[in-house]
Amino acid sequence: MQKILVAVDGSKSAKKAVEFAIDLVQGGKKDAKLYLLTVQPPITFGNIKKFVKKKALEGYYEDQGKDALKEARDLAEKEKIDFSAHIKVGPVAEAIVDFAKDKDCALIVVGTRGLGKLAGMLVGSVAMRVVHLSAVPVALVK
Repeated sequence: MQKILVAVDGSKSAKKAVEFAIDLVQGGKKDAKLYLLTVQPPITFGNIKKFVKKKALEGYYEDQGKDALKEARDLAEKEKIDFSAHIKVGPVAEAIVDFAKDKDCALIVVGTRGLGKLAGMLVGSVAMRVVHLSAVPVALVK
């Protein structure tokens, strides 16, 4: 079974990435499994952990993750695709690559937000960081 990881964040470009991965599965990789992954960046400003309990933060990450995954889950369910959805917390690109390695994924699919070259260089790009860190092919979907 081929395993495909799709990184999602609830954006339009993430939706396109999910649609692309679904098309791959329907186009001949019927034995494939999609892993839908959203990564929540950790809240690290100030001394937040002194004022917010660990359970409250975990609940926040869970709620945000579920929101980010909802549309992707709905698309996969509608098309009857074999998938599982996951929420991680940490540095986004690194978490995506680590998850792909842990699950032995053959492909990572990531949406791009369509930033221009200058904006991409200034802001940095999760998609480009994934490309640099990954040992498996990465499909960038615009």
